[in-house]
Amino acid sequence: MGLDSLVLQMAKCCKPIPGDDIIGFITKGKGITIHRTHCISLAKYNEKYPERLIQAEWKTQDTQKYIVDLYIEAHDRQGLLRDLGHILSKEKIIRVKVKVSIV
Repeated sequence: MGLDSLVLQMAKCCKPIPGDDIIGFITKGKGITIHRTHCISLAKYNEKYPERLIQAEWKTQDTQKYIVDLYIEAHDRQGLLRDLGHILSKEKIIRVKVKVSIV
């Protein structure tokens, strides 16, 4: 919030989304990278470069799209993938990659 003129990017390691507690890390030549406050990579940066961490918070009206990992645990049954696909479509979630593991 308040950094509109700076280059901001979302960290690929923790993929923060609106609602997450976040913190900024000032990079060399790439602006500020936004991390979740509990990101493992951020903890390493904090040890080496604590002076490069800055407070960050989400704008109240953020309409950007974000890439996230979604893990769903369900009991296997006929029509499960169809039903999940319907729910994701209804919520306007774009599926890019699906991995199914049967335990």
